[in-house]
Amino acid sequence: DLGGEHLADMAKNMDSEHMKDLGGEKLSDMAKNMDSEHMKDLGGEHLADMVKNMDSEHMKDLGGEHLADMAKNMDSEHMKDLGGEHLSDMVKNMDFEHMKDLGGEKVLSMAQEMDQSLLSNLGNAQAKGMAKTMEGNQISTLESDQIVGLAKGIKAEEITEIGKEKILSMVDKIDGQEVGNLGEEHLSSMMSGLDGSQIAGLEKEKKISIVDNLDANFFESKDATFQDIQEKTNSEPRPTIDESKVGNTKVAAKDSKEQERVQSVFGREGLFSK
Repeated sequence: DLGGEHLADMAKNMDSEHMKDLGGEKLSDMAKNMDSEHMKDLGGEHLADMVKNMDSEHMKDLGGEHLADMAKNMDSEHMKDLGGEHLSDMVKNMDFEHMKDLGGEKVLSMAQEMDQSLLSNLGNAQAKGMAKTMEGNQISTLESDQIVGLAKGIKAEEITEIGKEKILSMVDKIDGQEVGNLGEEHLSSMMSGLDGSQIAGLEKEKKISIVDNLDANFFESKDATFQDIQEKTNSEPRPTIDESKVGNTKVAAKDSKEQERVQSVFGREGLFSK
């Protein structure tokens, strides 16, 4: 048994061609015998070359702790060189504790190299772990389609667990035309995680896009105020109507199509429930 120190010394003297020739299985076995100090000594470039020659099964065998130690010693350039597919295979084998150990900046560097499809297929725990590890201002540096992928990677019923500030960063950054790509279930869950004041602060076109994609724009107007959704997420008392007008408004009219639409949208149980 050579031990981690000797294996790290061997790896340090290999270039990318040597590692390619050695193959993923042997490289994975080498990495398994190294601790965090050996990997730190080996350096990001050599670690990236090792990972490049491993497939998803090698990484599964290596495990999250070793993979996190490898990622910790890579910078954004190493990750760019490694590519999104290999990085997503690494993340799939990490849990939230591994990501917390990596920190938001490293997790962001990994996410930046993944496309929408890779992010949406990481797995619920992994996508949620990435979102929880990053700060809101880090999430907002991702592209709109990447954020859609990350959000969709998290189960709709669990997305509020990442916290309202991070949800706001996501919603704020997603382009209006891409809001619909979230799907109604994810979008309504995300909106339920926001305060009324946060919803009110969104730009007008974003509000319109959200309302349209929730089939909730019963005003039939592109000047929707979003007040109705805000009321659903706000514990403040709702405004009342003058008694003389009760039953005479457009929404309240018995034969009003708008009334049907209001009831069908906002009558759905749990649409904006916490």
